[in-house]
Amino acid sequence: MKLGAGPALTGHTDALARLLLAEGLLTEGQLTGVKQHQELTRESFADAVVTLGYVTAEAVAQARGKTLGIAYQPLRDYPFEAKILGLIPEHVARRHQLIPLALRDQVLTIAMADPLDVV
Repeated sequence: MKLGAGPALTGHTDALARLLLAEGLLTEGQLTGVKQHQELTRESFADAVVTLGYVTAEAVAQARGKTLGIAYQPLRDYPFEAKILGLIPEHVARRHQLIPLALRDQVLTIAMADPLDVV
């Protein structure tokens, strides 16, 4: 399935675009507009759909979770464990926009704004 005119979408971006289209959150016309916007701004696909007002950041996060097979967890009411916050250095947490959530059986669970931001 070709996703319209403009630069080709690949990998996770393609999966995210397909899911947003399938769920009726984005139209083909909007997708074309997103790709044109990306050519001008170099914004990521996820940022562009939010900037243009087509999809909310929360809807993008939920869709990204679905495409990656990662649970989406809104953090506004999450009970953080203060004792584990120091397990990740602050500069690392800020750079990758992540926060430790829980430590169970020597497994640290984290939340990340962008789970693809791993280097």
